[in-house]
Amino acid sequence: MIFSQYMVQNTDRFIFRWLRMVLRGVVRVALRNSLHLQEFVEILKIVYLQEAESALRSSGKAISASKIAAMTGVHRRDISRFTRDNSQPSPKLPVISQIIVQWRHNPRFATKAGKPRVLGAEGDKSEFAELVNTINGGNLNHYTLLFEMERLGAIERKNKRVRLLWREYAPEVTQEEGLEMLAEDVDDLFSAVGENLELRPSIPNLHLKTEFTRIPAKRIDSVRTWLLKEGSDFHGRVRSYLSQFDRDFVPVTTEEETLEDLRIAFVTYSLASGGGFHGPAYDKSTKNDSAHDKNIKNGRSRNERTEH
Repeated sequence: MIFSQYMVQNTDRFIFRWLRMVLRGVVRVALRNSLHLQEFVEILKIVYLQEAESALRSSGKAISASKIAAMTGVHRRDISRFTRDNSQPSPKLPVISQIIVQWRHNPRFATKAGKPRVLGAEGDKSEFAELVNTINGGNLNHYTLLFEMERLGAIERKNKRVRLLWREYAPEVTQEEGLEMLAEDVDDLFSAVGENLELRPSIPNLHLKTEFTRIPAKRIDSVRTWLLKEGSDFHGRVRSYLSQFDRDFVPVTTEEETLEDLRIAFVTYSLASGGGFHGPAYDKSTKNDSAHDKNIKNGRSRNERTEH
């Protein structure tokens, strides 16, 4: 019994430390946007309720206010006053990103060599209109997307025809768009690591990190440029590989027609910074370095780590 209490107490202490680490980045964003604690707590209650409801639904149990209150500690009067949207659409790539992926990998819009073709763009029956319709089923005006892609510099229009210019769609994003991408990526990371730790699949989700801490400042720009190029090239290879199996690109076999569609996400990021911007990072101010931290400080790569 003493051992069990010890384990529980230590688990609780770890979770508290872990939550502080995870929440630092979230709180920094909240402070920069003048979000006060009271507002943050209200949002936290809503998320607690949504996740509890999702957990009950996944386990096949009936959803009730009393069960949710017991799981979350949220008072029943708060549960009754919150309205929740239960019809959340499945995540989709931004429309322009989807169009570029189709243009580069769908045989209907690429050359025999696998390069994006120059497409006719005049009229509702044009090749570009057909490309857009493969993404949204006619819900968006292809002229609107044509204008936006031209504005962003993603295409070149000449003599009623358009040519894809960008290998990657990476325009300047607004703060709102950037934070939305961050939220989606963090949610995916939690799911990937959670599956590795809780389900222990025979083939785990990819979760790697390489870190060096003594790169001279004058090398940062060249390092960033190299990482952007290599990362973009590798994402291109990933898209080419996955497009061989996606129903939007290739016809499905009779056997596959009855199978469930699954989502695959491959996310990368790099950080090359002198520490001027404090993002959601672990506080390494302690002098009590672990052996792992010492290895990192000696320049060793952590690129073989998984949570398997």
